[in-house]
Amino acid sequence: MTTANPWCPKENIWYLNKCVVYFLLSDSPSNITKYSSSPDKPSPPCKLCVTEITGDSAVLTWEKPEYNGDSPITGYILEKRDVNHTLWEDCTKTTDVLSATITNLQEGSRYLFRIAAQNKCGMSDFEILAKPVIAKYRKSSVL
Repeated sequence: MTTANPWCPKENIWYLNKCVVYFLLSDSPSNITKYSSSPDKPSPPCKLCVTEITGDSAVLTWEKPEYNGDSPITGYILEKRDVNHTLWEDCTKTTDVLSATITNLQEGSRYLFRIAAQNKCGMSDFEILAKPVIAKYRKSSVL
């Protein structure tokens, strides 16, 4: 059985079990500096808010996490919960967009929403909406 060589001479990098060890080359072996960087899960997305609500849907926006875990964000996971229930329900998964429309809300119900960021190392903790919102249609001003 053969194993892949973890040395990448073009980049001067050793790949070892999710840990990347860089070797910075110099003209003297005694001056070689080593350091490592291990990717991690990201921090939660920031500033989750509801920008629009109707009787059956809500539009949510957020900002990218402050820390991506030294790995690109691959997507976002959104969940909803009726405040009268204890279980969170999956709503949608997005890739690189910073907004989503959540559907299938019940008019008159109060909802909380939460979001997590994901990269190749895992999922962040959830950022939870500060206050519940009520799914309701706005009254028309047209007579």
